Amino acid sequence: MLKHAVPSAPTPVYRHLLILLVIVAVGVFFRTYHFHDWLQFSPDEARDATYIGDALTGKAPLPMLGPQAGNTQFYLGPLYYQAEYLSARLFGNAPDKMAYFDLLFSILAIPMLFLFLKRYFSEHLALSLTAVMSVSYFAVKISRFASNPNTIPFFTLLFLYGLLWLMDRERKRKYIPAAFVGIGMGVGIQLHTLLFPILPAVAVGMCAYLIARKNLSRRDFAIALSFFLLMNYGQIAYDIRYDGANIRQLFKGAGSESGIGAEALLRNVSLIASCQAQANVNVVFSAIDVQSCGGIYNIAKAFRADKYVPGNAAVNGVVFIVEAIMTLFFSIGGYALAIRSLRKEQDENRRNFLSLFLFYNAVSFVVLVPVASQIEVRYFSILLFVPFILLGLWLSAFLENGKKTVFGGFVGIVAVLVVANILTLASLAQPFLDKSASDVDNSILGEAESMTAYLVSHTDTPGTVRLDGQPLYLKRFLKPFDYLARKEGMSVTRPASKQSFDPGTRFFFIDGTKSKPYTVGDDIGGGTILGYEQFGRIMIYSMTKRP
Repeated sequence: MLKHAVPSAPTPVYRHLLILLVIVAVGVFFRTYHFHDWLQFSPDEARDATYIGDALTGKAPLPMLGPQAGNTQFYLGPLYYQAEYLSARLFGNAPDKMAYFDLLFSILAIPMLFLFLKRYFSEHLALSLTAVMSVSYFAVKISRFASNPNTIPFFTLLFLYGLLWLMDRERKRKYIPAAFVGIGMGVGIQLHTLLFPILPAVAVGMCAYLIARKNLSRRDFAIALSFFLLMNYGQIAYDIRYDGANIRQLFKGAGSESGIGAEALLRNVSLIASCQAQANVNVVFSAIDVQSCGGIYNIAKAFRADKYVPGNAAVNGVVFIVEAIMTLFFSIGGYALAIRSLRKEQDENRRNFLSLFLFYNAVSFVVLVPVASQIEVRYFSILLFVPFILLGLWLSAFLENGKKTVFGGFVGIVAVLVVANILTLASLAQPFLDKSASDVDNSILGEAESMTAYLVSHTDTPGTVRLDGQPLYLKRFLKPFDYLARKEGMSVTRPASKQSFDPGTRFFFIDGTKSKPYTVGDDIGGGTILGYEQFGRIMIYSMTKRP
């Protein structure tokens, strides 16, 4: 059987535990190295930090609900803000301290993945897959800033692990798995709108399955429901108080996504399929852009791109097609192996694992289709565990004959994946080391602090820094600058109109670096440059208003 595909003598439990601790320690290093200085601190993070800071200092109450869901009027549950508040209360009123909640559960997701994978794969293979996850760029990236979706991997794994445990006819510790299901679902639906339909739908489906097998007791159901309600007390209390105002917005938003035509439906299905295949490869291999989605879907665009050989559309297109085929092959082949294994598997618990894996993935796919136009690769944090199962199935198939030479090849594949991911992390860390990671898409805390210090020290307006600039840069940096300046008793605002202050008044202009930068005496943005400072790829010009 695949479970025992890796030939080896029995390994003492303490050795597996020691290996897991080493894997976790490596993961901790990549998630905590320069945590403060390299923390992503963009407008959303500045907004949340302001809410928490105001609550800590008594300026405003803690919000009754959590972050707003996308462009809807629905708000997630308050648990995420409550966790940030607790973290800031314990460790300090600072952005990195508020992110400790995300950091903690991103670290705990590593052993949680091992426990989950061990329900199907051998301990050797589960440890190997966990080692790849601990250094995956995608998994590391979402651990290094404070955002409500970043803790999704842990709580979805907790939810699924609890369900698998409940499905085990010979389970011990009968109270714990139901509690895991309730906690995982109760927290999960407060982390992202996508999980609001996914987790309950999976729970209902599994409950129906367990009831049919007469393997779900009233006690299990009561425990899971109790923990679910406890985790969602804040959200439930709000809707009771305000006559269901928030939950109605969720259904209103869901209704606006329904009713797409056949052509749009086919397009969305194709886009989600390609996006998930892209996400699966990126998570395991750290090989594809984590921002854009559907890269393998847009063939025409790929032939025009200069990603591989600048100016050679034919070569770019051919390489793109090879990459796309390999990306699709990894996912489609992996799912085919899962279905084949499910049909052949005799062990009930392992069949449960594959069934739950495929069912969760299918429900997620259906939920993602209506929102395909808004999707990004990072949204697939709800499926972070999926590519590791696919990789495990591929490696299991590779190991089926159990020969030592094959085992050596297995070790080599895992080692290559781990090293490749570490090399990706090292290469992507270079801009952070050079203090040039901030750009039009990223605001990094350490660099933002330096830029804010420059603004505060060079302004001549008591209590206020006037900041103008290119719109995209203002959108990225205005809120972070304002949050950091308020720590110094200042505020950073964009002038509504330069007519509102007198000629000669100091203001600042933010822009990206250019091949031919502006110099002192140049006129830009309605003012004359008095001086400037370069911060990596960001330029801040000290200006005076022209007469």
